[in-house]
Amino acid sequence: MGTEWEYKLVSFRQEDDQWLIEEALNALGRKGWENYLEYGHVLYFKRQVAPPNSNQAVKAQLSLGGKMAGQITVDTTNETATVEFVDDKGDTNAAPPAGAVITFTSDNEAVATVAASAANPLVGDVTPVGEGTANIGATIADASGNPIFEPNPDGTPSTTPFTVTPDQVTVGPGQAVGTVEILSV
Repeated sequence: MGTEWEYKLVSFRQEDDQWLIEEALNALGRKGWENYLEYGHVLYFKRQVAPPNSNQAVKAQLSLGGKMAGQITVDTTNETATVEFVDDKGDTNAAPPAGAVITFTSDNEAVATVAASAANPLVGDVTPVGEGTANIGATIADASGNPIFEPNPDGTPSTTPFTVTPDQVTVGPGQAVGTVEILSV
């Protein structure tokens, strides 16, 4: 199977061809588009199309799930942090890079800890420990701890490692336990 291309046709009436090519590329968002053919008052542009179902991850992101919207209490259970890999179309169902090992982190373990789920290595189980604020994050590396790099648009490795932006979580006080009796004398 050869290279697949997507084509766009742009019609114009201006005299300054170079300006029109730049305007057309800007209108197309430039994302891989190149001038392919000029014929009279028509410009044709082309760009390479990724093979269908390539599903290659180009970046990673961290999302906090369960009830967690940045606010939990010390009584909260079943909270998770999930690393999602995003493909070049913005879909969050891209396959993780081969050999990727996710290590979840908390910058304040006195507030919240996070450990990889036994059921899914892309999910970390978040456990509130005490009141305060913590940043929950993750690193993406190979089994030896070396970073795994995001691919370039042409699929070749880059020098940019996969990273995720940590999410902040605030842990508040939990529910009062037991009954309170007031004694008076």
